[in-house]
Amino acid sequence: MSEFKMALKAEYLKPGEMVRVEVASIQMLIGNVNGEFYAVSNICPHSNRPIAEHKGSMNENQVKCPHHGSVFDVTTGDLVRGLATECLPKYAIRVEGENVLVEVDG
Repeated sequence: MSEFKMALKAEYLKPGEMVRVEVASIQMLIGNVNGEFYAVSNICPHSNRPIAEHKGSMNENQVKCPHHGSVFDVTTGDLVRGLATECLPKYAIRVEGENVLVEVDG
């Protein structure tokens, strides 16, 4: 059964920023695209390494893996270009007050 769990405070992430979080032992990348929050896996399917180590910025809605240059769309998880052959898993987000929650399997 899935449930929504606390990921971060909305005020922590400004538009154009992304941050690595861990929710229920899952490494995620949360991005703020024009005031909307999105969550995808933080593990690049090509290199099996983290895309982001901490907080950073995105190029519009895209994030680039620092290991081999694959570029992903944070809003969908889709691969835009690069050596990766798979998309990033996407997680549902819900904002309650000032809290950003992510849906994970409980």
